Amino acid sequence: MKRVQLHKGRDISIQRQHPWIFSRAVKVVEPIEEGERVIVSDHRGIDRCQAHYHDSSIMLRVLTEDIQMGVEAYWDDTIGRAIHLRDSLGFPNELTDAYRLINGEGDHASGLIIDVYGDTAVIQCHTYAMHRELDHIAASLRKFGEGVINYLYTKPVRTLKERYDDVVTGYIGSEGPEVVKFKEHGILYESNLEIAQKTGFFLDQRDNRKLIGSLSEGKTVMNNYCYTGGFSLCALQGGATKVSSVDISGKAIEQLEALMDLNGFNDGRHESVVADVKKYLATDDPEMYDIVITDPPAFAKSQKKRHSAVQAYKRMNAMAMQHVKPGGILFAFSCSQVVGRQLFYDTMVSAAMESGRSVQVIYQLDQGPDHAINIFHTEGHYLKGLGMVIS
Repeated sequence: MKRVQLHKGRDISIQRQHPWIFSRAVKVVEPIEEGERVIVSDHRGIDRCQAHYHDSSIMLRVLTEDIQMGVEAYWDDTIGRAIHLRDSLGFPNELTDAYRLINGEGDHASGLIIDVYGDTAVIQCHTYAMHRELDHIAASLRKFGEGVINYLYTKPVRTLKERYDDVVTGYIGSEGPEVVKFKEHGILYESNLEIAQKTGFFLDQRDNRKLIGSLSEGKTVMNNYCYTGGFSLCALQGGATKVSSVDISGKAIEQLEALMDLNGFNDGRHESVVADVKKYLATDDPEMYDIVITDPPAFAKSQKKRHSAVQAYKRMNAMAMQHVKPGGILFAFSCSQVVGRQLFYDTMVSAAMESGRSVQVIYQLDQGPDHAINIFHTEGHYLKGLGMVIS
């Protein structure tokens, strides 16, 4: 492997075991291809770790401190340990067979996500380096997932497909189903991998969906930014008397209604609303619900947009509070990585002040345990949520 060297005083990220090394810290001493594996040495020339190289602001993504480990051995070790961890967490099981197998930096594989839906593993490369090692990833998945994983589907992020001609989407090795079938908490789901968002579903909210379902018996529920309706389905399963699902995407609502049919929930308790959520919430005569959910897409994907995102979260949740019956609960979520937990909490304080309602926090919510977080990579703690009683 080729080597890169860190400038003096710039190896602090290695000392802190952070998996990212930025370009200003790196001295490139020989030509390196995009996505190539390199050995990283400190300013004294001492080899410290292996990393993927990219000509970008995050120039090095650390993989392992074992300088001698080969690519095949690395993936066997990484995927083998990931499968063992999910097995210890109880995935898959009789009621739930969809889970995250590789969570990027949380599983020491910066730039890679692997989600499993039934017997299909969806590989999402976020970096070209991961795409270059796709054959090794697939081989290790076949080796350690034998008997559980039958199909492999590669679904790289859009920016990779736009930038590199050799990056494609589809099944690896053999054809598989156009629509994957899976279950969560006993609820049946289907996802068209080619057109679905992310890898096919938002698995990180699994435990929060179950919580809301457990609180829904005899309650009315409003699910904003519902997408294909995971929260709505859990609320109906839990015995909600009425569920309103709101999303601007007509296609998402169509898929939600298909899932209602699949699970036998089209019994008059559910209504679908195709609308802009913020405009729908902004009414002079708000309909009141026992439980209201706001789970929007990321309002900010960069530091530059953080302030406008915070203002959007505040205004939207202040309006949502007006739809909660006295004594009811608002579940508010953010998946914006640049909006940290404390900032999100402070934003909900501002929303409560704007709404004029009394608010008590009773739940502080996170991503599921299969979305493991590297303790040295706080950026991996992206999903945050609050359950708040509104008086």
